[in-house]
Amino acid sequence: MMNESEHVFTERALKQRERILEAARLCFLKRGFHAASIADIAQEADMSPGLMYRYFTNKQAIIKAIIERQLESGRRQLEEIKSPEDLVQGILNAIERWRSGSADQMNAPLFLEISAEATRDPEIAAIVEEADQLIKNHLLEAMQRTAPSRAIYEDPRRANARILLLLSVVEGLAIRACRDPQLDRELLRSALTKFIAGLQADSQERSKPARRCTVRS
Repeated sequence: MMNESEHVFTERALKQRERILEAARLCFLKRGFHAASIADIAQEADMSPGLMYRYFTNKQAIIKAIIERQLESGRRQLEEIKSPEDLVQGILNAIERWRSGSADQMNAPLFLEISAEATRDPEIAAIVEEADQLIKNHLLEAMQRTAPSRAIYEDPRRANARILLLLSVVEGLAIRACRDPQLDRELLRSALTKFIAGLQADSQERSKPARRCTVRS
């Protein structure tokens, strides 16, 4: 039996995989990753469990495919970012896709479900960790392109801190947007613009001591 990495994907096979991934996504959201079984996913996809095993050997393989699909979508979107304005717009678009739950995009409930499962399953944890590093790398490339000076990313520790902070804010906002559908998009745009400008500023400039004022009597 061929596993998912060895399978030669014809157009029909690709459609079958997408059908399984969408069914799995729905099952994970309805029942949770741990409770959703291969039989549940097969029923949701309207196919036999045996046919499913031709494409995915287990639930972990399905999760990996869902994450890989998300990574590819994110990589394409980040490649289009050429300016700070593009970066802000890209974040707003990503938040909207998270909220709408489009098929090729991670959404907040699924993100939380996978994150929770990663704390229990070492295999899922390894998949999530690898994906997280790839996301950081793609985001770093986008941030370097939009920075006033690439020099601010020469120190790996400072660069990682910037990326970690931005990623945490984006993920947090995506979850917040799902809880608060009335979130003001233009207010969010303004806040993100200021936040990214501060993030991209030269830390040496910001760390200069303030000039002390002397009050004369």
